[in-house]
Amino acid sequence: MAQHDYVIANGTGAAVRSDINGALGAIATNNSGATEPATTYAFQLWADTTTGLLKIRNAANSAWVELLELDGEFGSKTFNGNITLNAQGDLRFADSDSSNWLAFQAPSTVASNVTWTLPNADGSSNQTLVTNGSGTLSWASPLLSSGGTITGALEIGSAGSLVFEGSTADANETTLAVTDPTSDRTITLPDATGTVPLLGLAQSFSAAQRGTISALTSASTVTPDFALANNFSITLGHTVTLANPTNLTAGQSGVIFITQDASTARTVSFGSYWDFSGGTAPTVTSTLSAVDCLVYTVRSTTSIHAQLLTNLS
Repeated sequence: MAQHDYVIANGTGAAVRSDINGALGAIATNNSGATEPATTYAFQLWADTTTGLLKIRNAANSAWVELLELDGEFGSKTFNGNITLNAQGDLRFADSDSSNWLAFQAPSTVASNVTWTLPNADGSSNQTLVTNGSGTLSWASPLLSSGGTITGALEIGSAGSLVFEGSTADANETTLAVTDPTSDRTITLPDATGTVPLLGLAQSFSAAQRGTISALTSASTVTPDFALANNFSITLGHTVTLANPTNLTAGQSGVIFITQDASTARTVSFGSYWDFSGGTAPTVTSTLSAVDCLVYTVRSTTSIHAQLLTNLS
């Protein structure tokens, strides 16, 4: 350990040599010593053996700036600029005895520079960091961490589904999936408690089930769309041909209420898919404003079995 004022005094050859060797010794040991050098210079190094720190004199020669520990470690340091770890270098956090560590590392390829700005305070219990998509991080409650309420829309991506484990944690789950939609769809759940029926299971409904009555517009030819409803109504304003419906599916059944014109009696004929008892098409009631009911069941895509109940009053 050596320190020197770096002023070589005049003297004999041996004295000057000794003074130079003292200065070189101070340089070689970074002016090491338990106390700071008596004479200091801007940007001068000092190996402070008391604190175990390597220090450098500031530009104004008014104070020492800590660089690193004498064993090569950084210790507790404050950096005023950016720190770059090149070539996927790790930012490591060691445990209490430094036997193991955790690390953050950049991916192998970064398309463009990214900066994440941390929130200015700690979050609440069980919250997680989320991004706004522009680099600003904030605390947010996780979705369905252990119960709780989702206050916004829950969007499941194209490769995702909603899976229910059930009361027993095993290999059997129930998955809620959707057919790829062609536009935005909304399914509204009822304000009631009950069991959801499935198409492939026999059902015993404990409450009434109602089908909307879809109104048909009178014209010389009326073609019902059986995909719209099971039950229909029409008030005759023409001599009508009830044509073969579209979207026929075997098993569909329903009724068509036929109300006679209030001023002129009209007739109704039927398309080839309509099959009646004895092969004879019925005649609608001619009484003005009379109501008939055509009851039907679709047998196949080309056959509808039907019966006309006339003059209901």
